[in-house]
Amino acid sequence: MRKQIKGLNRDISFLKCREQQNRKRKAEKSELRYLLAGVRLFMLRLMQGHVPFRVVAEHLACKLDQEELRKLYDTVLKQPRHLSRRALTIIFYLYGIDNKTIMEFLYISRNTVKRYIRKFQDYGIDSLLDTRHNVIRILEDPNLQEKLLSILHCPPKEFGYNRTAWTIKLLKLELENQGYPVGKNNVSKIIKNAGYRFWKAKEVLTSNDPNYKEKLEQSLKYCPI
Repeated sequence: MRKQIKGLNRDISFLKCREQQNRKRKAEKSELRYLLAGVRLFMLRLMQGHVPFRVVAEHLACKLDQEELRKLYDTVLKQPRHLSRRALTIIFYLYGIDNKTIMEFLYISRNTVKRYIRKFQDYGIDSLLDTRHNVIRILEDPNLQEKLLSILHCPPKEFGYNRTAWTIKLLKLELENQGYPVGKNNVSKIIKNAGYRFWKAKEVLTSNDPNYKEKLEQSLKYCPI
């Protein structure tokens, strides 16, 4: 009987201990939710311009030069949304806000957040906010042009796609698979600048002939592209 009472007391003690742990966990979760709500409210106020620059400059004085910080702050309030997101990402990052919270708040992917932060760390704010420079560099990249045209001159089946003709979307996907991240608009521009019209690609640029590459190389000797 005594053994049963002792066993029952142990069970009661264990249940009380587990109940206390559960209460502690619930309290911690509740506190975290409260803190996260406060962080998101601050992020919203900053995005809407309700946090004065002097406050931001005071908070981040030891992390970034005031002139550079001013560029980010002005970009948030005065520039288009795609640039505003970049500036907000860096400001939130400097505040120590985690990537997941930034991603969810700005509705961008985790990789985009990482790319913005990496570009800021490697090249600075001016490069991060200069979109025109990136477009020009991509369009004029000879390696990208050569790779795109070489893919375009081969049937999609050689790359594992069950299709007989290329599409812009498919070309973009294959370029990314080969380490050339590029947008569909730039793919279209490169093809157009090379003198091709995409709707003719099925007849002119690809073939299911197994000897197509050899025939193409021979023809290019007499009629270079």
